[in-house]
Amino acid sequence: MDVERIIKLIGEAEQSLKVLQSISSLSWDIFFSDIRNRYTLRMAVVEVVESLVAASVRILRELKGETRQMGYVEVARRLLDEGILAPSEADAFEGLIRLRNIIIHRYWEVDDRRIYEEARGSGVESIKSIVKGLMDYVLGGGGE
Repeated sequence: MDVERIIKLIGEAEQSLKVLQSISSLSWDIFFSDIRNRYTLRMAVVEVVESLVAASVRILRELKGETRQMGYVEVARRLLDEGILAPSEADAFEGLIRLRNIIIHRYWEVDDRRIYEEARGSGVESIKSIVKGLMDYVLGGGGE
């Protein structure tokens, strides 16, 4: 397994997580007063998900020789099936993926309050837990 590349991708997610934490630590009035804050938070969510999915796909391809394309939600479910993520982590990852899809595809108007509140609530801790699950797998021998 290309551990260095996977660790680099997870590191990119951690960098975006820092941005997410910084922006979501602003008070609602300050956050909402500048549209750049809203766009920054949206982009941080997208980048976290993109990096974690890319790392996950590499793990799954190299773990099982997976060659077919997988949707993002399927990637989260496969991580659960393979025992790489715990059920709570896989569920959180799936939720983040769905949030990313709303932001990217604008299925309906993006609710910045929801993104802000989720980031301030369990969002940051969920991302940290997913990162830890992937890193534990890669560094704990699953990646050899």
